[in-house]
Formats: sequence, C-alpha cells, structure tokens
Amino acid sequence: AGIVIISVTPNFFTRFYDEAGLGLQGTVGVFGTDGIVRSRRVGSEFTVESDGSETALLARAASSSSGIYDAKSGADGIERQMAFKKMLDYPLIVTVGQSQDEAFATLYRARKRYWWTAGVAALVIFIFFAVVTALAVRLQRNRSELKLQQNFLRALVENLPTGLAVRDMQGESGRYVVWNEANAAALGVSPERAIGHTVEELMEPEVAAQVAKLDMSMLESPMVQDRVEMKVVPGRGRRLIHVVRAPIFGPDGDVQYIMASSADVTDERRHTDQLQLASKVFETTADGIVVTDGDDRVVMVNAAFSKLTGFDASEMLGFILAETPFRPLDLAESRLRMARLQSDGFVTAEVARVRKDGTPLALWITASCVRDDAGQISNYVRVFTDISLLKATQEKLEQLASFDSVTGLPNRRLLQDRLDQALRSARRTGASVAVMFIDLDGFKRVNDTLGHDVGDRLLREVGLRLQACVRASDSSGRWGGDEFALIVEGAIADVKLVGTRIVATLARPFSIAGHEIQTGGSIGIALCAAGSAEASVLLNNADLAMFRAKRNGGARFEVHVDLPQPLPE
Repeated sequence: AGIVIISVTPNFFTRFYDEAGLGLQGTVGVFGTDGIVRSRRVGSEFTVESDGSETALLARAASSSSGIYDAKSGADGIERQMAFKKMLDYPLIVTVGQSQDEAFATLYRARKRYWWTAGVAALVIFIFFAVVTALAVRLQRNRSELKLQQNFLRALVENLPTGLAVRDMQGESGRYVVWNEANAAALGVSPERAIGHTVEELMEPEVAAQVAKLDMSMLESPMVQDRVEMKVVPGRGRRLIHVVRAPIFGPDGDVQYIMASSADVTDERRHTDQLQLASKVFETTADGIVVTDGDDRVVMVNAAFSKLTGFDASEMLGFILAETPFRPLDLAESRLRMARLQSDGFVTAEVARVRKDGTPLALWITASCVRDDAGQISNYVRVFTDISLLKATQEKLEQLASFDSVTGLPNRRLLQDRLDQALRSARRTGASVAVMFIDLDGFKRVNDTLGHDVGDRLLREVGLRLQACVRASDSSGRWGGDEFALIVEGAIADVKLVGTRIVATLARPFSIAGHEIQTGGSIGIALCAAGSAEASVLLNNADLAMFRAKRNGGARFEVHVDLPQPLPE
C-alpha cells in the first residue's frame, strides 16, 4: 500500500553511554549485520568509522545471538572487554565495551587486600578440608578395617574346628545369633534352622529344660560352665559332646550373650581310654619294654625294665640302645637281628645281657617296627622277657637227662652222643677211637655189707679216679649200676696205657666213712680206626672184652680189635 520511512539519528542509540558507567575509555556501538558501523561512541566522541573489529564481531554474531569477548581496538590500541547482542527482528548488532584497565581498576586497588584475604581464606579452607579429608580417610580406613575384621571374624567362626553358638539373652530372648558349621556337624542342626530360633524350638524338652537351668545359673552367677554331655545326634547315634559355656557381658555389665563351644569328643575319649589302657599295660606288664625312635634312640622304658635290669630310665633315655649300659654283648649278632627287624618288621631271639650289678641275664627278646603313614620306621619296640629261671631249669633238666645224679659224670645217653661225635670226627681226621667198659669188682658186696650210701660214695670216688686217668679231651661217665665207660682218642698204645693206669688206680683201697674198701676193675676195650665201626658195634665189642676180662680173674683189661687195617702203634 506504500512505504513509511522513519529517520533516526545514530546518536540516539548511544545516548545511554553516560548512564551506563562505562568509564572514559568505554565504547558503545550499533553495527549492521552487513558489517557497516551505524553508530559508535568511544569515550566522549562519536564516529561511524571502522576500526577493524567488525570482522571478529560478525564472526561471533554469525554463530550466536549474544556473547562476551576480549578485543583490542585498531584505532586507539586499547584492550576492552566487549559484549554484543543481536536485535530481534532487526539487522542490527549492539555492542558495549569497557576498558580492562578501568574494569579492573577497583580490583587492582584492592588486590593486596584481596590477596591477603584470599590467602587467609584459602589457608583456612585448606586446613578445614585437610582435617575433613584426614577424618574422612581415617573413617574410611576404620570402616575398611572394621569390615576386614568382621570378615575375618566371620571366616574364623565358620572355620573353627569346634562348634560355636551364641544366643542373645536380652533383645532376642535367647535366640541364636551365631551357629557355625562345626556346631552343625557336632549337633546335627544346620545354621539355617538354628539361627533366629530358641533352644525350646530346636532341642527336645528335657534338653531344653536342662539348658534353661544352666542359663539361670549363669545369669545369677556368671561363670564358665564346662560339661561333657551324651547327646543323640541324627545320623550318628549317641555321641559324647564337650560343651564349654561362657557369658559375654554388655555395656551395663549384665550378661548380654551366652556363648557355647561344642566339640564331639567320642573318638578322642575312646582314643584316650585306649592310651590309658596301653599306658597301664606298659607300666604293669612283667616284661621289660624299651621303645626307641627311628634312629634307635631310647625314648621310653617301663618300670619292669628298670626292675629287671637295674638301669633307671635316666640312664637310658636319649641314648642309642647299642651305646647304653644295656648294650648287646654280641655286636655282630645284634647287627644281624637289626637287619632282619628292618626288613621283616619283626624278630624274636634269645639274647644275653648283664644287669647293672654285673650278674648275667638271659632274655627272650621280641622286637617289632612301628611305621608312619609314609611307610618309614618311626619307632622300634622291644619286649624283654627274663628266661633266667627257665634257662636254669632247662640246664637242670639237661643235667638230669645227660648226667648221672650220683657221680655227676655223663650218663649213658650223653656218652652215646659223644661217641657218635667222636666217630664222625674220626672219619674226617682219620684218628682212632676206643671205647672202654669198666665193671667194678666186688661192688655188690659193698652195698650189701656197708649200705647204699657208702656204695654211692664209692661210685663217686671211682668216677674221680677215672677222670684223673684220661685227658680233658676224652670222655668218662657212668654207664649204669657199677659200670663206667670211657671214650678215648689215640693210638692203641695210648689206649693200653690208659687201661694200665686205670687198673692200677682202682687197685688202691678207698677210705670211705671209716672203712677201707678194696675193689678193682675189669676193663674191656674196643678200638676202631678212622671211625670205621658203628657205635653200637663198638659198644658191643667193648662189652664182650669186659666180660672176658672178668672171666679171666678181673683187675685187668682185655682188648677187642675189629679193624679193616692194623692200628698204628
């Protein structure tokens, strides 16, 4: 319909300069979006001239409708802080600027005071934050340590080898707040079922009544309660449970918790009973027992050993057995027994030892090895049985079986054994062997007139004279009745010399019990070379020769020679 043109002087847009308080070097300007200065006032002067700052302004206005930036005028070289804003619905940009020197003049004047104030404030703030930080770090550390302790205590409780249960006696009215796995294994109740429940809810009525009685006693007199109880554990039967109950006090000194530690001691009690029984057997047995370690060093002896040998435990403990006063007499035999013991694990033998007082001791040893789980020998156990009386009895029996009770000389059985040995030796060496039978002349008359006591004494005296007629290597003995026998090794001349000596010694009178007794001997001699004859043949020949000597008047000897070759003179 038409065009309306309104003209406005550019100064109109800069009249607010004085009211704005921009200082002597401030600036206000209006710019077109085409970059042409519409109006600009710098200080008290107006201008529309370009100073080169429009380029930077247009660049910022292109991307933003308002903003703040620092700029240096190309006309006067003053650095200013600029602000701009695009006018809505108009292609104009309004700028306002203030010299940085004027903008910060007040700040510069108060800068020293500001610095002091800021420094003090910063220091206070630093100290405050340092204290707060230290407290926070300490609190965090304490929280971490507390958490670690809680985790540690929780893990400790759960991994204790003994059962642990804790009941709250105040707030939770006797309900369990702790129940570890070991307690579950000992009592057969899981933690899930136990925690949060009372004794009455978990145990049989009689057990709950007994626990209530113990609780009352502890609350009245807080003391540790130590008991061994028999309980029926599900799936395990009757078990011995060792229970230790203790109070845990609260801040006011009252019993706040009751802690109970439970351990199944059934196997331990059985093992203890076995050990006590073994200990009693060890100490009360009549046999001496010596226990050594894997190095054969003595670790234990029983009372019977000390009584048997005379050696106290202090003289044995800590020493290798072979180096103790009770050491073996035959070291070579001892080493062989030790080798068998280590290889077989068991050995028995008859051994000789000496008591502390020096008297001989005959023992029967039973030794065995104790091995560990790896199969290595950990201990040696030796049991020594005194067989001295048995040996003495055995020797006495052997004496009775092999020696004549009247004269103490070898009897017929022992003489036959010695003859067999002599013949076996002769077969090896080629020596000659002779058997001499001696029959006393007139012995029956002595028994009939003077009695058997005198007769026995006469036999003993005859035995002594016969022993004096032969060498120590020869054997003499009583064959039976009034007959004696001798086994002599040597040539025929030596045997005849022995026969002559015997005839002479028996011809001398015997003085017994005030009686002069005259007797003599008829002697039969049988010889063989190199053991060529059997013992029975040789004995029979000697008997025949003896009867021949008796028929020929007695007090003489006759020789029966049955040889495959001539006897050496």
